[in-house]
Amino acid sequence: MQRRVFLACVLAPSMVVLVAACRQTVSTPASPPTTAAGGQGTAAAAPPTPAAAPTAPAAATAQTGPRSKVAISFSDRTASDLALFLAKTVDLFGKYNVDADLQYVASNTGIPALISDQTQFALIGGPETLAANVEGADLVAILQNSGAQPYVMEVAGSIQTIDDLKGKKVGISSVGSSSDSATRISLRLKGLNPDQDVNIVAVGSLENRMSAMLNGAVDAGLASPPDTLALEDGGMHVLYDCSQLSMPPLAQCLITRRATINSQRDLVQRVVNAVVEATAVQKRDKAASQKALTDWANMTDQRVLDVAYDYWTNHVLRIPPTLKQDDFQAFVDDLAQRNEKAKGFDPSKMIDTSFVDAATQQGLAG
Repeated sequence: MQRRVFLACVLAPSMVVLVAACRQTVSTPASPPTTAAGGQGTAAAAPPTPAAAPTAPAAATAQTGPRSKVAISFSDRTASDLALFLAKTVDLFGKYNVDADLQYVASNTGIPALISDQTQFALIGGPETLAANVEGADLVAILQNSGAQPYVMEVAGSIQTIDDLKGKKVGISSVGSSSDSATRISLRLKGLNPDQDVNIVAVGSLENRMSAMLNGAVDAGLASPPDTLALEDGGMHVLYDCSQLSMPPLAQCLITRRATINSQRDLVQRVVNAVVEATAVQKRDKAASQKALTDWANMTDQRVLDVAYDYWTNHVLRIPPTLKQDDFQAFVDDLAQRNEKAKGFDPSKMIDTSFVDAATQQGLAG
């Protein structure tokens, strides 16, 4: 598949997409999705007892005064965004005088929402951010909460070898998304040409990707625990594990516009402080974390909750959640194979580690 230019594919439809997408506000928990991330198991267990808000590190002091209202989008209702959910659930945003309105905006439609100032921050993939910047946006990644690649390639039962995947439909969320980038990189590492050997099918979102895999609309696709549980219960199996390949980590990043950093640096720091402290809470407080997953990701099956928390906290979560230029250079190299504008792009222009560094120096990372 060829990437369409940013202005035609992303900004042009934004007046239509954003009205619909950005109104999907989930300041109150959303209705359960149909995938394993929604916890729709057959043997549901009662959600964990809500945990009291954890005591913050001594170095972090509460602030007084009116709260700054901001809209923050997130692209997945999964454990990949758990630190953001925790920052809201235990009111770490409030501690830093931030009134955070968390909004679900599917896949890379979060980019035009941010550019148009309908949101001020977005928790979204590094590849989406890179693609936007290559096409002229000025977005900056200020935090990265993932330090590993959390995907496995789930395939239909008839596919037993990598060669069996040739000619098959492989689902991704959208062109330029994290699932797209990881799919292409992993297929190349396994010896396949993603543009010639398989049919890449964009289905619009994580939830749609899981549904397409379950109903047979696609033959394969990347999935992360606990979504793997429902897929394997439905007859799929793992062909390979991306965490075992030489791949850059999933770059689930908190991003904002450079203009916001220039005009409201203190606000950006307070938002980052809340999310950095939430990563420490995630690591030490399983009960609070699982309560946040129940409220925000609609996980109710205890098996799903346990797999989600263990995998993302003990195998993926990066503490402190800083950014690394090498991670983004790998995304540049991948994008350059399909977009001439990415050739020679300097990824250091789109990352700023100073906010996580400042939060870490305050002892917020635990």
